[in-house]
Amino acid sequence: MFTSYFLLALLGLQWATVGGAASPVFPAAGVALAGLLLGGPRLWPAVFAGTVAAFLLRAPSLPLWVKAALASGNTLAALGGAWALRRARLRPALTRLTDVLLVSAAALGSSAIAATAGTFALAGALDQGFRQAPATWLNWWVGDVTGVIVVTPLVLSWAHGEPVGRDRERWLHLALCTAAAWALAWLSFGPESSRMVRPWLTFPALTWAALTWGVRGAAAAMVPVAVVAIQATTEGHGPFGTPEGFQFALLQQFIGATTLTTLVLAVVADERRNSEALRRNQERLRRASRAGRIGLWEFNIDSGAAAWTPEAWALFEGRRPGSGRVDYARWLGTIHPEDRAAVVRTADLAIEQARSRLSEAHYMDEYRVLHADGTVLWVASTGAFERAGNELVMLGVVRDITERKHAEEALRENEARLRLALRAGQTGVWEWDLVTGRVVWSDEVCGIFGIPPGTFEGTLEAFERRIHPDDRTRVRAEAQTALEGRTGYAIEFRIVRPDGQIRWVTDLGTVEHDEAGQPRSMIGMVTDITEKRAAADAIRESEERFRNIADNSPVMIWVTGPDARCTYLNKVWSDFTGQAQATGLGFGWLDLVHPEDAERSASIFRAANARREPFRLDYRLRRRDGRYRWCIDAAAPRFSPSGAFLGYVGSVIDITDRKQAEEERTRLLEVEQAARSEAERANRLKDEFLSTVSHELRTPLTAILGWLHLLRRRSSREDEDLCKGLAVIDRNARAQAQLIEDLLDMGRITSGKLRLDVQPLDLHDVVGAAVSSVAPSAEAKGIQLEKISSPAVGVTRGDPSRLQQVVWNLLSNAIKFTPEGGSVQVKVSRAGDHVDITVSDTGEGIKPEFLPHVFERFRQADASTTRRHGGLGLGLAIVKHLVELHGGAVRATSAGVGKGATFTVELPLGVARAPAESGTDGREVDARASVDDLCELSDLSGISVLFVDDALDTRDMVRTFVEERKARVRLAGSAEEALRLLELERPDVLVSDIGMRGMDGYELIRRVRALPQERGGDVPAVALTAYAGNEDRMRALLAGFQTHLAKPIQPTELLMAIGVLAARGAKKGRPQAVDGGPPSP
Repeated sequence: MFTSYFLLALLGLQWATVGGAASPVFPAAGVALAGLLLGGPRLWPAVFAGTVAAFLLRAPSLPLWVKAALASGNTLAALGGAWALRRARLRPALTRLTDVLLVSAAALGSSAIAATAGTFALAGALDQGFRQAPATWLNWWVGDVTGVIVVTPLVLSWAHGEPVGRDRERWLHLALCTAAAWALAWLSFGPESSRMVRPWLTFPALTWAALTWGVRGAAAAMVPVAVVAIQATTEGHGPFGTPEGFQFALLQQFIGATTLTTLVLAVVADERRNSEALRRNQERLRRASRAGRIGLWEFNIDSGAAAWTPEAWALFEGRRPGSGRVDYARWLGTIHPEDRAAVVRTADLAIEQARSRLSEAHYMDEYRVLHADGTVLWVASTGAFERAGNELVMLGVVRDITERKHAEEALRENEARLRLALRAGQTGVWEWDLVTGRVVWSDEVCGIFGIPPGTFEGTLEAFERRIHPDDRTRVRAEAQTALEGRTGYAIEFRIVRPDGQIRWVTDLGTVEHDEAGQPRSMIGMVTDITEKRAAADAIRESEERFRNIADNSPVMIWVTGPDARCTYLNKVWSDFTGQAQATGLGFGWLDLVHPEDAERSASIFRAANARREPFRLDYRLRRRDGRYRWCIDAAAPRFSPSGAFLGYVGSVIDITDRKQAEEERTRLLEVEQAARSEAERANRLKDEFLSTVSHELRTPLTAILGWLHLLRRRSSREDEDLCKGLAVIDRNARAQAQLIEDLLDMGRITSGKLRLDVQPLDLHDVVGAAVSSVAPSAEAKGIQLEKISSPAVGVTRGDPSRLQQVVWNLLSNAIKFTPEGGSVQVKVSRAGDHVDITVSDTGEGIKPEFLPHVFERFRQADASTTRRHGGLGLGLAIVKHLVELHGGAVRATSAGVGKGATFTVELPLGVARAPAESGTDGREVDARASVDDLCELSDLSGISVLFVDDALDTRDMVRTFVEERKARVRLAGSAEEALRLLELERPDVLVSDIGMRGMDGYELIRRVRALPQERGGDVPAVALTAYAGNEDRMRALLAGFQTHLAKPIQPTELLMAIGVLAARGAKKGRPQAVDGGPPSP
């Protein structure tokens, strides 16, 4: 500031005429005013010092107080002008005509201060100064005014205007304008110029500058014109270089008029250009608003009035501008009800902020609008605040962001799917900021490294600590190579988890660079490949194992690729044929095939390769001694885990001796087939015999147990001997029933027909039922029976009846071999992924030499005729088979004779491996009666039962029990008789035996189901039969029975089945299937 002012003051004083102080044009005054406007009043010392310094150099003879007075006047003039312009809110860029007029007015007023101070100072210092005071003041004032008008617009417009940029064409225009103005000024004012040349010749160049560059161009082009005019006039040249004494007044008039005219023209041109640009911008804004669905709105907060553009109408109400007042309430009504409260809170908060701090307030919100037709749009509304007089107004825009919201939702869904994919693929994402050193891990990376999400320390050192010590150097080297730009970052290494577990990971990354090409960050992903690497190692080991096995195999082995070319021949091939392994690869092996077999063999191979099917062929192959030997070649296709065809693997065996023995083999095959048929016939006869034995034994046992139940219930508890005798009969009868069941189970086991009915079960209930069933036997011998269960076992899957049979057999054996006063314990506990059922006793124990045979059929430790304990030796064999069907295992341990024994059953916590019982297509449901059903069982009044059985004893027993429950029973000794009785009266429940003379129970139920409903075709039916296998149960249900009960049966079970079927049939109108439960032992 000081330098500029000082230099221009020297230039102005060079043209001074009065006492070396009054200049016709004083440019320093313009710099002073512009400097104080731009830099503030704090720069006034620069003006004062610059004035004093200039006068010291140019007018050293003037007294010091004069210099101080002149400096004070110039400083006060600049301060006053700057203060007045600030008060008038001058725009320094001079973009309005008002701004140019304000500068002109400031020049007129502030220059008067400097002129007055300077005139009085010179008048006091010079002789006769006061006589020349008016002329001096006018000359000073006009000179300062001219300096301000020329220089101040130049400084302000270039300091505050918009950036020009690097538009070469505009800069060329400015250079040409300035050069033209200088040339025309020189032509008008130069030494060779004629007085007839008018100074207004410079006006075209100034006009050109004003029209193309505006105020900046006009001010810049005026500078060379003013300099040339002042210099020429001072030297007596040009149209104003007359000796009359008023040449400087003409010069000042010329410079002032030309500058003001040019500036006014520039401002007018700028305003026209700005107006046109504003119009174009408004038009573009309207087009952009329509294209981008952006609406403009205005809201007067104090009055509540609002205004919407057509685009805003379309967004808020989904239609063209309509009638009615647009106000705050109408806008609020367009907002979706779910968003309205939040939008109101946001708007109120912005308004409250605007009332206190207007310049900092702003409004921004996103919400849904609901149109009258139900259309929902997402919109973003943004607004700013301003004062319109005393009222607060908010102006803003609203735009449709529905697609963006949908895209964001889709992006969130994609990110969620990506996270799921990364989590499923055991992959995580990481980022390393090379500037800050910060390392960021996703939750998946934390999981791979075995730490809770969000607990990673975020440093490179923390990452390196988790790398296996043997791999750290290699990982650092790979990362450094990637940072140096030589390769990408990709490496496999080991990590050590906090629990000590070692895992393999693969780490992939890429380096991001800044604009200078320096590494800025590295991002990547890490994947747990422990299982994959283990699989790859297993494949390599498998391939090595295959080659070792193949080379040491007694047969010739070969491998081909997808193109049918041989890729491997084992050593046995070379030993047999004498052909080198390399020679036989490709299709070289065909050279050893007999010419008569070569084409046939190749054709079969090509056809199988095209179909990707296994093949088998015979051909003659030349041995190393030159003889042809018959060989059989068998191969199977190979496929990758993804299903891609990989080729074949095959083996070649010399079958020459086999060929010679084919006839013998055929004969032996016929003999074997005959023997197989005989064995199958014998097996069928055995099954039929066992079924018959079961039927014939179960039928009398049914009557025995039934009447026994009745006798025990009716006998007096005071008759101790009778009660004891009945209990003995009951135990022995049930023992006989169990022996029958064991024989049948062993028959099913040997024939592979034993099936499981797999379902969810609680082992506590299963073990508890088995314990309850053997409790009378233990109590009879005075044996302490203890059950221990762990609550952690929970629910598993299996066949409840078969598992109960397993526990019952083990407990029965334990009680059998434990003397009186001993103890038996059963424990259920969980051990890892399986459940243990342990039965231990304090009985006789097992000899060490017998332990390996304890689960064999018909094997007993004491097989002599004098053995103390009965049984067939089948129980433990059945236990072993049933446990293995469930995918488990059973073992026996004993410390020796007299030291007890322990049997442990291990069952997996999963589905049993054995085939489950086939479904019944909805014919069978849960047998357990509901609470309501059980309440109804105590009284069967009004229920009519038709019982069919060819065994008189069974008929009498069933009638007795059923009639005791007040039911009405009709008896039929055959199926034919039952059909006749059914025609006479429809019963509520039909109970029928299966194995009867003449028509059996299956044919009976089929004929019943063929009857119409009104004649009893839908009567609920129970199959009460001695055919107790699962196959028999399925056959009965499929034939048309609702439930299947196996003989011998507890009378209460039959009563429950009758009551449940009668009750459910009455409730639902149709007979419902009832599961009869496991057969009673």
